Amino acid sequence: MARWALILSLIFGVGPALSGCELFYPIIHDIHYAEMAEERRESYRRVVEEKTRIIESGYLSDAGLVVAYFDRGEAHYNLDQYKEVIEDFDATLRLHPHNIDAWRDRGRAHRNIGQYDEAIRDFSEVLRQDPGDVYIWNDRAEVFFVRGQIRDAISDYDEALHLEPNHFFARINRGRAYFLLARFSEAVVDLRSAVRSRPEDHSAVLWLYLAEARGGQDGRETLMWYSRLLDVNDWPGPVIQYFLGRIGAHDALDAANSFNSRRHKARRCQAFFFLGQQALLDGNSNAARRWFKAAVDTGVSPLIEYLAAENELARLD
Repeated sequence: MARWALILSLIFGVGPALSGCELFYPIIHDIHYAEMAEERRESYRRVVEEKTRIIESGYLSDAGLVVAYFDRGEAHYNLDQYKEVIEDFDATLRLHPHNIDAWRDRGRAHRNIGQYDEAIRDFSEVLRQDPGDVYIWNDRAEVFFVRGQIRDAISDYDEALHLEPNHFFARINRGRAYFLLARFSEAVVDLRSAVRSRPEDHSAVLWLYLAEARGGQDGRETLMWYSRLLDVNDWPGPVIQYFLGRIGAHDALDAANSFNSRRHKARRCQAFFFLGQQALLDGNSNAARRWFKAAVDTGVSPLIEYLAAENELARLD
């Protein structure tokens, strides 16, 4: 799985179809990612081979080529071959410039390889054609978030939530965006709504606690209540245990290290960020600075805790 798709599975919540996970849950939605079965990947390889033969046959009309290029692009997407995806959707759009699905999925491919300007361009075209596409408002918000354009991300989350008020990923990510702007009371409103809709979501509960605590409330009561509904052995459950005083900082870090190595750096980044938040709550800015720097040093740049750690460091300097 490409790095971006793996990070997305930790973070946001993308829309249906060729999304690679459930949305840039920057961040932070911890979905257990299962490798695609080899037989399924093989079926996509056969689609690529079949569509390539058809395209190269020279017998297709322009309308037939649109379908063939698009189908091959979808197969490439499911094989994480994003450069090939872009080439096929380029060809699709040359022949059919108003193919909204090609604009949508090419945008996601650009996003997945870090070509954010191109992703925003494609998502914006989708929204020009269909301003009611809640998933693309959400997807474009993800990209703004990763680029540090937090107010632009909030604006797009506003649109998504206007269309679908119960959209979990838009709600939690707008709450975290407010948190990054130190607008804690607004963050609490969104995060409380997210937690009520999914009380089993560890990350939503953690961010609600932090928003309440940073806003001057005693968030421990909320954290204690929801912890009874969660498996605190499942990441980031050990961080909840840490905030409740049941384990120490090194225990939380050991827990981050004990999980699947594919997620090792991402979970260490998360652990460092949360330890830095506790240091801030304790009034220890020097320790907070060290923890936030450690989070940034992991280099897991699309992760929301990475972005938030950068934000906290800038505020501390």
